[in-house]
Amino acid sequence: MRGFDLLDKMGLMAPDYVEAAQAPPRRRSLLWLRWGAAAACLALLGSMGFRLLARDLPEPVPGATSAPTRDPDLPLLTLPESLSGGMGFEGLMAYDISELVNNNPWAEEMNLTTLPVYRNPITYETPFHMPVGTDQDAMRTMLLDVAGCFGVKESDLTITDNAYDEQHKAAILEQMEQAGITDVPEEYFAPTRLMAEGDGVSIDVDLNLVAAIWFDPALALPEEYSLSRQASCEELTRTAQYLMGTYAEVLGMEQPEIDIDGGDRHFDGQSSGYTLSFFEGAGSDTDRILQYNFRKVSFYGSDSGELDTIRFRQPDLSEKLGDYPLITADRARELLTEGHYLTTVPCEMPGEKYIRKVELIYRTGTEDAYWMPYYRFWVEVEDVPEATDQDPALKTYGAYYVPAVAEEYLTDLPLWDGSFN
Repeated sequence: MRGFDLLDKMGLMAPDYVEAAQAPPRRRSLLWLRWGAAAACLALLGSMGFRLLARDLPEPVPGATSAPTRDPDLPLLTLPESLSGGMGFEGLMAYDISELVNNNPWAEEMNLTTLPVYRNPITYETPFHMPVGTDQDAMRTMLLDVAGCFGVKESDLTITDNAYDEQHKAAILEQMEQAGITDVPEEYFAPTRLMAEGDGVSIDVDLNLVAAIWFDPALALPEEYSLSRQASCEELTRTAQYLMGTYAEVLGMEQPEIDIDGGDRHFDGQSSGYTLSFFEGAGSDTDRILQYNFRKVSFYGSDSGELDTIRFRQPDLSEKLGDYPLITADRARELLTEGHYLTTVPCEMPGEKYIRKVELIYRTGTEDAYWMPYYRFWVEVEDVPEATDQDPALKTYGAYYVPAVAEEYLTDLPLWDGSFN
């Protein structure tokens, strides 16, 4: 059984910020802040979102005759208090928004009325912010299935994990006891990664069922194809056509679609490269949106353009909360201009006329309580510091998020209040 066939039979619906299985980071880049004193301030701001202000049920949508009625079978959703920005904010640089490309299957013309929301099966419990809910059997099955895609048997692998050794475990238990905590679930100490070494391959699977396989040596491609970081969008498209045929069994997809994601630039104007992925293109609009956001196979190359890493994303979507009504992109624009948004951009959204692009995506952060759809607006922003060596012709586009789920299903809406407190 090859490709994702076995994963589908596991009951994990197939349709990054991942803890492990890190391939070369060429997806959405963050504008890392490194401008002296401003950097320290903005790095702190970048790690914060906007305060969630409690509010009553929203005002009726313009043109509606009465307030919307909430389906009591659909639980209310609580948004995250902040979006983690790490050492920077979510922004892209380009000379024009048209340079920033991907193959997101969503389009405003779809007029979708509902999309599913899932509960993240992994929770992070205090103390010590330890993950609970890991599925060790699913992690091992995924590891062996990825190995099997390349003819590697379990007997050919040395499998290890990152479980605490007894000394480390005892130290943690002692700290907990000193804090007055004596009833410690064994699940706190479950491994969050499985690793395997075999002849010419290394495999890593994390608790979110993201797997990567590394090849040593890297796998050569015909000379007319390249996966190098310097490859253009057109070159990667040709390479994708080759990979689609050569690795069809690994992809395990009825109708694979190519997703070339990138186009952002470094401060000097040089391209930061693209990520080449595939997702299942068969099915309804909803199916394709879910496959695009939750099930992808990505290919990464060495500096010389050979294939050295493949990453598989297969998160557990077994905890579906239901199909939630959506607001339109136009309604989301209204909310955005009214200040109802989440962002890591360290400045207020400058106004509707600066919106350059909108797309519907699922936020699938490893620590998000719910995986739910959002409208992501790319907004041209100027009130951010520039690097001393930055090409003045470059524009900065910041990401601002508005929940796509109808407002009556949210306990709070994010509201800009003039501060980051």
